[in-house]
Amino acid sequence: MRYRPLRWPCRLPLVMEVSGQSVHAVLANIAGGGAMILGAGALRPGQAVVLHLPGGRRRAEVRWATADRCGVRFATPLAAAEVGVIRGCAGHGALNRHLRPAREMT
Repeated sequence: MRYRPLRWPCRLPLVMEVSGQSVHAVLANIAGGGAMILGAGALRPGQAVVLHLPGGRRRAEVRWATADRCGVRFATPLAAAEVGVIRGCAGHGALNRHLRPAREMT
């Protein structure tokens, strides 16, 4: 059995660049290697995107997509401290001890 890295829940509005267009969406969960995004519109696996996150812009690739959500993998993984900053900006700073990360089997 292999587990994915920890994914931390969050609800952070963000802007994505998709094919030169700005798209408003919501970051639903975050991990060092990627994230799940809600409301990004019609995306397809393999598509390149740029996420405007606290701390800067991050290039990513869409790994999977449905009508209302998608999963992306960062071109360069985030450090644990960067994930912590994003979680804090998502309003979970005081709640961190109560939120449990999700770990999925692959």
